Amino acid sequence: MTGILIGSGNDEMCDRNALHREEPDASYKWIPPVTNKSSVKSSFREILVKYLKLYCENTCLVGVKYAVYKKATIFGRLMWFCGYIFILYLTAFFVYEIYTQYINASISTTLTDESMNTEIQFPGVAICTINRISKRAGMELTRKMFEANITDMTMDEIYDEILNMGDLYNSAFIPETDYSPIDELLSKFYNDDYEITDILEMLTPQCSDMLVECYFGGKKRNCLDTFRLSKTSNGFCCTFNYIVPEEDRAKADNATDPPEIFLTGTPGLVNGLTVSIHPLLDDYGYPTLPTSGWKVMVFNPLDYPDPSSGSVFELLVAPFMREYIQLMSVGLLSNKVIRSYPVEKRGCIFVDEDQLYHGLYTFNQCIVSCRVEDIWKNCKCRPFFYRRYGHTKHSRRTCGVRDIICLQQYYARKVDIIPHHDETLMNMIPDKEKALVCNNCYPECDDTTYFANSLRASLEFDEYDRQLFSDMNATNQSVIHVYFTEIGDALLKQDENYRWYEHLSDAGGICSFFIGFSIISIVELFYFFALFLLEVCGIYHVTTKKENPNKKIMVQPTYFNEYFPRPRIDVTKYKGNNDRF
Repeated sequence: MTGILIGSGNDEMCDRNALHREEPDASYKWIPPVTNKSSVKSSFREILVKYLKLYCENTCLVGVKYAVYKKATIFGRLMWFCGYIFILYLTAFFVYEIYTQYINASISTTLTDESMNTEIQFPGVAICTINRISKRAGMELTRKMFEANITDMTMDEIYDEILNMGDLYNSAFIPETDYSPIDELLSKFYNDDYEITDILEMLTPQCSDMLVECYFGGKKRNCLDTFRLSKTSNGFCCTFNYIVPEEDRAKADNATDPPEIFLTGTPGLVNGLTVSIHPLLDDYGYPTLPTSGWKVMVFNPLDYPDPSSGSVFELLVAPFMREYIQLMSVGLLSNKVIRSYPVEKRGCIFVDEDQLYHGLYTFNQCIVSCRVEDIWKNCKCRPFFYRRYGHTKHSRRTCGVRDIICLQQYYARKVDIIPHHDETLMNMIPDKEKALVCNNCYPECDDTTYFANSLRASLEFDEYDRQLFSDMNATNQSVIHVYFTEIGDALLKQDENYRWYEHLSDAGGICSFFIGFSIISIVELFYFFALFLLEVCGIYHVTTKKENPNKKIMVQPTYFNEYFPRPRIDVTKYKGNNDRF
């Protein structure tokens, strides 16, 4: 407590400048004083204890200073220590929960209100006849083999052997057959130099015979310019808007220009694809199903048409009927920031990340390539209707008729596909030995998926149809309409749940709420740690003045006129004039 002396303002004995003042304790200064280097050096333990005490007294962390509070009892320190440890545990628990959420659920896919572009790419369409060997083409080859006088078989027997080549299309449910006679016939007829792919292409019903009239976008088009004969999982089919690599084009495709990319921006029947097809019922030689008609596949133009990949919509079209295939598209867009995540974490691959598939990666091509690799591993050949994938595409043998038995055992039985390692999928499949396991196939991060719904009606044309397709004369045919009911139906976006700075903000809020931790706390820690290292190395030394328990209370005089404000008038003018006071 400070004493107060009341005295005259002219008293020189109590001059305040002559009083001794005590210097404040150095432990409460951020820039401590430097003592003479010749002072006795403290031990490492003493230096450590000193700086721990300095840090606890000056840090902005809540409650740390109570650990070195001078008047605290041992029991009080212990209770506070236990409570503080519990608070630190809660802080670490909540921060770990935030980190776990960041690691395990950092990417999400949401449906947005935005729509896709007003003009989108029309899907690829493949029209595959169920009849895989043309009767007329088979009889023509039979006649040539019989006239070549290479066998004692009759023409009917030669024709039956030629039909056995159709088992290369459908190797799932076929009886045991001896394929050595047809192999011998082909070897003799072609002098051991033939490609089974070219022979089956020649035996396939041609698009020029099936396609009658074609319309797209309300305009009539030349069917042979619009459709091309291409490979699909159903064999050679008439394909529309399908981007086929040059090395996998059919021999009959003599076009030098790349296929035209068809876009559409207006929904409706007249703005889609309309095709009239001749059923050619009298030309059936080898149907793959116990019926007649076509298989129609709708797929992404960059994908190989294979329904087993899960990205192809397939349906049957009957003769003398009209089929309405209504399309819907769903787009997926991924933020580029998710590239930094591993593929297993984001669950998708960008198209330019894998250069093994003609420069562009697709999930469809990865599955098909995986299936081709599995067949090659077991049968040492590649089915003729598959694309040539990989760096060894020119050196792999095409499966012939002698390989059908092997294809029955491995290719046809593997129906279930596991695209990548997934415990849930593995547990759902009862017989894993019959499943095709592909460990590195993930969906594309940017993709457009097409869905379809089909409606069937009679072939009769009413007045409205005549106005839409005035030149069409469909009587003993089938008509297929493929069109969008809406443009830009849905758009999915894949992005991070939170940015890294948002997670940092959440963690910082938790730390600040419990213990008052912030970036300044890290600066403080480095500051005292640097001082500690400097003193340990003998470069810098901080002294703390110990408090003297016998220190006397300092007395400072205070004069009475210090309690009053300085007068604003000159009182000397009125000396001796008592009337003015």
